[in-house]
Amino acid sequence: MTQTPAPSAPDVSPELAAIRAELDEIDAQLLALIARRLAIAGRVRATTPVGRTPFRPEREAEMIARLSKGVAPAPLVQRIWYALIGATLAREGMVELVVEDASLLPAARARFGNQIPVRVGDGRLAALDPHCLGAVAHVNGSLPEGVHALAPLDDEEGHTVGWIVGREHAA
Repeated sequence: MTQTPAPSAPDVSPELAAIRAELDEIDAQLLALIARRLAIAGRVRATTPVGRTPFRPEREAEMIARLSKGVAPAPLVQRIWYALIGATLAREGMVELVVEDASLLPAARARFGNQIPVRVGDGRLAALDPHCLGAVAHVNGSLPEGVHALAPLDDEEGHTVGWIVGREHAA
C-alpha cells in the first residue's frame, strides 16, 4: 500500500525557517537534559533505603519556588516541574498511587503527572496524620513495593495545599 504524502507546508521565509530551526535545537537540548535528569534519578533510587518513599514535598516546594523567580511564569514552571517530578518519582520506584476517593483522581494526576498510575483504593487507607513529621499515610495491611497511599492535605477552608504520601503501615 502506497502512503499518500502529507500536504506540504506553506512556503516560509528564510527568517522564519531559521527561527524554527533554533527552536528545534533548543527542544533537542531540553530533551537531552530531561533524559540526563531521569538517569540521575535512577542513581538516587539506588541510594534510597528500601521501603522509604522517594516523595520529598519540602524539597520540591523549595525547588519550584527557586525556579519560579522571574524566568518564566510561575504556573508554567509549576506545571512543567510537577510533570518532571512525577516522571522522576516513577524512575525512583514510585509505581502507583492509591487514593480513597475517586474525586481525588484529577487533582492527583495534575500534581503527579501521567507517569505514575493513580487508582482508587479498596478501603484499606485507615488514617491520615498530617501532623506527622513525614506526612505519612497509614494503611491497614501492606502495600506492594512501589505503591504509595495518597491523600490531600487541606487547609481550614478545605483547599488542598499539599499531599500526604507514604508507605507506613498501621499496627
